[in-house]
Formats: sequence, structure tokens, C-alpha cells
Amino acid sequence: MAPNGALFRRAWPDRCTNQEQHGYIPARIAVDAVAKKYDQSDAESERSKAWYENVYGAGAEARNTVVRALRVQRTNLAAALTKLTTAQTAYEAIKDDRAVSEADKTAKHAAWVTEYAAYALVEAASDQGYAAYRALAEEADAWAVGDATKTAYVE
Repeated sequence: MAPNGALFRRAWPDRCTNQEQHGYIPARIAVDAVAKKYDQSDAESERSKAWYENVYGAGAEARNTVVRALRVQRTNLAAALTKLTTAQTAYEAIKDDRAVSEADKTAKHAAWVTEYAAYALVEAASDQGYAAYRALAEEADAWAVGDATKTAYVE
């Protein structure tokens, strides 16, 4: 399920040596990986081509849009969670205080409920963005490899 060796080398010609420089993989493994010819099934070759096209070819613009949108959605989700937590904390600080009027308690509770509803909408958008991200060819391949590795490890 790994990307086609030739496509991988074209996509990231310095990847193996860069990883070695940064301590990710030993040089002997990098050199072997670059020199090796990969025998792939037709399905694996098609996945590799889809992966390459999605990152560098015709699908690159759409892919980049998905990635940028996910970043924005994650930022929005963090901001919405902060607002929700602030509203919840404000309500919980006064809910049992007898000195605070019922009107103030009701207002703080309503603010909390409003922030919860806003958070739920942002979370749904973020979940959709994450699903679109996982559907990208290179991500689908990575998750498939991860799932296969997990299955092999568990067995």
C-alpha cells in the first residue's frame, strides 16, 4: 500500500536524505529505498497514481482547499470550545449563589446553552472537514496502511 517508488522519488526527490539529516531513518535504508524497484499490484499502482495526482497533479488545488479549510475549521472549533467553557464556567459560578437573582442565573444559563449550540454547529462543520481530509487519496492510503498495520500487530 506504500506509494509507488518511482512516483515517490519524483514527488519528494530529497525525502530520504532529508529524513536521514533530521534523524528519521538511517542512510543505508534511505539509499536502499531509493535504489529499489517496487513490484506493485495494479491496485497499488492506481492508488499511487491517485496519491501523486492529488498532491501534485490535477487534484492539487482541491486538495489544498480541503487542507486549508480543515485548518480554519480546527481554529474555529478551538475558539468555540473556549467560548463554551467560559459560558459554562460563568453559569456554574453563580448557579447555587443565593445572592444572584434568578434572572441573572437564567441569563447565564441561556448564554451557556447558546454557546453549546454554536459549538455543536462548528463541531459538525469540523467533522465534515475532517472526513473530507481523510478521503484525500494520500490520507486514505495512509489510514489504510495504518489499519492494516494495526490488524497485523493485533493478530
